[in-house]
Amino acid sequence: MKLDQRARLNGAVEILSVPFEDNRGKFVNLLNLEQNVYHQTWGDRPIRQINLSSNINKGTLRGLHFQRDHFSEAKIVRCLKGRIFDITIDLRADSQGYLEVRQFILDAVEGNSVFIPEGHAHGFQTLEDHCEVLYLHSKDRNIEAETGIRWDDPDLAIPWPLEPTVMSARDSNLPCLASL
Repeated sequence: MKLDQRARLNGAVEILSVPFEDNRGKFVNLLNLEQNVYHQTWGDRPIRQINLSSNINKGTLRGLHFQRDHFSEAKIVRCLKGRIFDITIDLRADSQGYLEVRQFILDAVEGNSVFIPEGHAHGFQTLEDHCEVLYLHSKDRNIEAETGIRWDDPDLAIPWPLEPTVMSARDSNLPCLASL
């Protein structure tokens, strides 16, 4: 495992896995908090939730979600099946990466993941049918603190690779950043 050296100031970084491969197939360590790469990013945060998102259709869009204030959570996101276009937005007003949009292609074959620190909005779009996405969360879900940013906010100008095919009513009605 190693960190993507292209990491920017906003703190969201890609974690690249190096699978062990032999005649049986592949073996990939998905998480070892004692390993230097994970410890550099995740630190001593607890893992409070592990969630799996199953997405049937190519073009499915989820996000852009975050939890407000002291409910803000760090995440590690990995695509277990298929490929996704993954987005993070630094919402920390005191950050040098404030409002920076980072984009990643998370690919089950490549085995890469992304660490998303507290204070970031997150979303993704599936690039294939039948994608599965695993999330590790550092905090419990707090429904009252949940909010998000509209996927097509003109101030963010996110270059989504596909026109959305499926989206929840909640996500399609999220406010633009300027109104938060």
